Amino acid sequence: MDYSKNKFLSHFVALLPYIFFLIMGHALNRSHGFLKFNHLCFITISLILYCIFYLKQPRKINLNYSKILSLIWLIFSIFLVLSPGLIYPQNIPQLLVLKIILLIICAFAALTNYSYFIRPIKFVINNFSIIFFVSIFLYIITYILVLFITKHPTIDVFTVTSIGADNLLNGLNPYTQNYPDILEGRYGYVAGYVYWPVILYVLTITKFIFHDVRAAYIICALITIFLLEKIGKQFNVAPTKRQLIILCWQSFPVTLFVLEQSWTEYLIIVETITIIFFLINKKIFISGIILGIMAATKQYNIFLILFLLIYIYKIYSLKQTITIIATALTTFILLISPFFILDYKTFLNRTIFDMLAYNLRVDALSWPAYVNHFYGIVPTGIFYATIYSLCLLLFVTRCLRQKQMSLFHLCSTIFCVYLVVFLFGKQAFCNYYYLSAFYLLLIILFQNSDSKKTNPTCCQEIV
Repeated sequence: MDYSKNKFLSHFVALLPYIFFLIMGHALNRSHGFLKFNHLCFITISLILYCIFYLKQPRKINLNYSKILSLIWLIFSIFLVLSPGLIYPQNIPQLLVLKIILLIICAFAALTNYSYFIRPIKFVINNFSIIFFVSIFLYIITYILVLFITKHPTIDVFTVTSIGADNLLNGLNPYTQNYPDILEGRYGYVAGYVYWPVILYVLTITKFIFHDVRAAYIICALITIFLLEKIGKQFNVAPTKRQLIILCWQSFPVTLFVLEQSWTEYLIIVETITIIFFLINKKIFISGIILGIMAATKQYNIFLILFLLIYIYKIYSLKQTITIIATALTTFILLISPFFILDYKTFLNRTIFDMLAYNLRVDALSWPAYVNHFYGIVPTGIFYATIYSLCLLLFVTRCLRQKQMSLFHLCSTIFCVYLVVFLFGKQAFCNYYYLSAFYLLLIILFQNSDSKKTNPTCCQEIV
């Protein structure tokens, strides 16, 4: 669709990802990923609008996107100052230090916006990189403080992954061990190690070195920051814009909450940005290894992998595609084989069948939860299978029919598919929507890139 003849509509379409990103941040800040009808509606309506107006990469519109990003950074920074999102704080003095640091970052964001919207400040304009690096340093300090403020969050993910890491360090098979049910059977499933082995391997290493599995996620955040900067530079995204994109992500309102809860999506995020980096630099073998690691990380990565494979097929030769697939399969088999060989029945039950048997969570931020909570209707397995099958059929067909597939199209597709899966899922909480928001951030990063060129260095500078 071409909206260039309508100035208002063309500007709205160009700003839609930024508006959606802001809505996602606000919705998660207020709901923390639990069922709230108004925020469920906000996200759903935004997704519909995105699919109608933006799924096809629109004509480039000349706007000062850095101004918009600086405003989002300020809004998100204010959200964090008002509520860092930590719900199990055990060290109040350190929580106060964390709030002071967030207030300093908020002051930087306010200064940047003052320079953009009211009166230009030469130091901010000419030395924004200094503000960027100082802010990143302060964000990393806040991440580290979270580990000390909340040493033992009362959540099953932290408990199971911590004990699972200890079991592996003690020479025990984590998939065959019993785990304490800190939820006391409230949600109808037995506590167990349900994650694929990559999560176990990574968290065991960080538990051994740092005595806290969440240290892995801080390392993931650092790698993500580095690769976002590298990829933005390769695509000739203007320095200020790419730095503001990174700052918006670090200030996303539930970032500290997701870290406190020990949710594993940090790993998927760093895997996504890593494979994108190696794909655009045509590192075939390494891309295959990363794809295999993704397959052995979390079960719902199957959706991500499916569209990555379509993208690989579109931009690489058949021989290169086969090489990537073969490398990925080999990596996946090597990663899961130790536990599969030890006790394949328990491994499959824990990681696949137990998860498929999970009951609907009535407090989830999803439409099935809403229908069940307010009307007592329990969606059947056929309902979920129909929704997911139709969604995949639609987006797979669309991708295959495209003559060319850019990173913008890839991220748009993954974002839409994941949101449909989560909005109509049995269990959809803050971590799932946090992951979705990252793909929206990548859409903003690749928004004005040249979809006709697979070589990122050919793109014109984006301001």
